[in-house]
Amino acid sequence: HGIDVNIRLMQDIDFRAKGTKYYGLANDGKRFVSVFDGQFHHVTVNYTTKYAYTGLFSGLHDATVKNLYLDGTITNEKYQYVGSLFGYANNSTIEKCLSSVSITDKSNIPDSEVYIGGIGGRAIAGTKINNCGFVGNISSLNANNVSGIVELVSNVAVTITNSYVAAKINAKSVKDFAPELSKVTVTNCYSYAPDAEEVIVAMGSVCETIEETLAVLNA
Repeated sequence: HGIDVNIRLMQDIDFRAKGTKYYGLANDGKRFVSVFDGQFHHVTVNYTTKYAYTGLFSGLHDATVKNLYLDGTITNEKYQYVGSLFGYANNSTIEKCLSSVSITDKSNIPDSEVYIGGIGGRAIAGTKINNCGFVGNISSLNANNVSGIVELVSNVAVTITNSYVAAKINAKSVKDFAPELSKVTVTNCYSYAPDAEEVIVAMGSVCETIEETLAVLNA
């Protein structure tokens, strides 16, 4: 099953009015398989997990998601793969996306079976994350598998480029960008960089202007 339609966001969207029973796009076993262009609009999420793969998009397959600000809250009560933007991504491209989502993990399943990433829960088969940033929060009492960008990487074809993490993360074990760096190519990425120039280099094209990037980071 797949959602195969190109989407251009024309205005901000606030899903808080849907309550916590709204679970994001492309869920319930469906995958988004096309192009989503946020055109630098804001999407605000507010939901409690219902599916194994949780994010704004439950699943991405041969998809592109770009030019998007993401904020709001996600609460994980019992499921495995959690990210603010996607639960899993297969051979997909995520670019110029900035997330300040707060993710809270309240699951009681074994800590080795919960995977939480600031941008995505799981990435496989050629997925590329470019010019993205996570400046939100992750709080988990149990999870050992927490990363600033993406947590579970299933093969060697995943790349993270020109990206930045400046998040508040409280968990047993935390990786800046991704686990198992032997399976991930990380280029020109910074975490908690003290130098504003490094932020501009890593994330300057996330926003339409450098000034807007710095304003978001300093908010």
